Amino acid sequence: MSKPNTPMWLKHEEEEEEEEEEEEEEEEEEEEEEEEEEEEEEEEEEEEEEEEEEEEEKNLKDVNLKDV
Repeated sequence: MSKPNTPMWLKHEEEEEEEEEEEEEEEEEEEEEEEEEEEEEEEEEEEEEEEEEEEEEKNLKDVNLKDV
């Protein structure tokens, strides 16, 4: 960290840099979380679509069996 004889303006600059780095890290983490959430949502949507398709196919088979 800062040395005892470091001038005040330099200390202040170091603090600002640290704050900026922390903010950047937080932003990156937030972006990663958002991306993960989006991926999860997409996966859920795909699963739902697959289930719907399977249900439709099953219904079609049922209808075809009834016709026979």
